[in-house]
Amino acid sequence: MSAPPSWSLPTPKINSALPVRPFGHTNPTRPWKIVADYLKDIFAKHPHRVSFNTTDERVRKNPETGKWDMTLRQSDHAKHFRSRDAYVDKSVAVVGGSVSASDFVLDTYTSVRGPLIVAQCGENANSALDNVWKLPAVGKKLMFSRFTFDNGGTVKSSDGSRVSGADVVVVYFATDYRLSYPFLEPDPVTSRNRLAGFYQHAFNIANLSLAVVGQIRAALSFRTYEYQAVVVARAIVGRGTLPATAEQKKKWEEDRVKRLGPTHISYTIVPDFEEYFNTLRAIAGPPAERSEAYELPKWEDE
Repeated sequence: MSAPPSWSLPTPKINSALPVRPFGHTNPTRPWKIVADYLKDIFAKHPHRVSFNTTDERVRKNPETGKWDMTLRQSDHAKHFRSRDAYVDKSVAVVGGSVSASDFVLDTYTSVRGPLIVAQCGENANSALDNVWKLPAVGKKLMFSRFTFDNGGTVKSSDGSRVSGADVVVVYFATDYRLSYPFLEPDPVTSRNRLAGFYQHAFNIANLSLAVVGQIRAALSFRTYEYQAVVVARAIVGRGTLPATAEQKKKWEEDRVKRLGPTHISYTIVPDFEEYFNTLRAIAGPPAERSEAYELPKWEDE
C-alpha cells in the first residue's frame, strides 16, 4: 500500500491510528474533526459569505457583464426542522397539508415575512387542521406544479397563479416520506409507495412472524402505535385471534386498496377510527391471567 501524496495543510499536526499504522507518523492525512474545526474557524470570520442548505439551480456566464450569474434555491424538509429562528423575516412557502405542515405553520406564521404560502393538492384529509390554514397571514394555494428561473425564480401553481423573486426565499417540504425497508427481502414496497402484503397495516400476510408498527396515515398516532404493539405482541405469543386463512387477510388488503387506491393513501385511518381500533382490540383479546397486561379499551368518541 503506497502512502497518500504529500501536501501542505494549515491544520494542527494531529493524526489518528488508522492512517498511522500503514503510512507512518509523518503522513499528511488528518482526522475529519481536525479538518472540520479548521473550516469552522474560517467560516466564523465570514458568516455573511456563507449560505447553507442552498441548491444551485443554474450557473451561466452573463454575456453582457462577463460575470457568472447564479440562480440559488433554498429548500428544507420537515425532518430538518430544528428551530423557528431559522425562518424569521424570510418569505416561505410550505408544501403539505398534514400534521408536519400544520406544526410548521403554527410555529412560524407570526415571524416569517408574510404571507406564509401553503400549497396543497386539495382538501386536507384531516379536517381537524382546517383552522390552521385559515390563520391570519397564511395564504392557501393549489399544489405547486413547476419551478422556473423566470424573474429571479418563479413558483407556479396548478391553478395558473405564480409567485416570483423575493416573494419565496425558502420552500419547506412537509410532505410524505418515500417508504424504505432495505433490510427486507424481497422488497415489500411497491412502485406506488405502498407497503404491500400486510393485514391491518401490521401483520405480514405470508408470514405472521413478521410485523410492523406505525405504518399508518391520518390517525391518532400514539394510540395506534399502542394498539398495534399490543396486538402484535399477543399474536406472536399465540394469544391474538387473527383470521384463519391467508385468503381472508389478503381480501382485507384488496378491499382497502380498491376503496382507497394502491398508494400510501391506503394507510389512512380517519374517519374509520372506531372500526380500526375495535378490530385491533378484538384481535388482541384479554390479557393473560395474573399478568400486568391490560385489555385495550373499546373506542369511544371523545
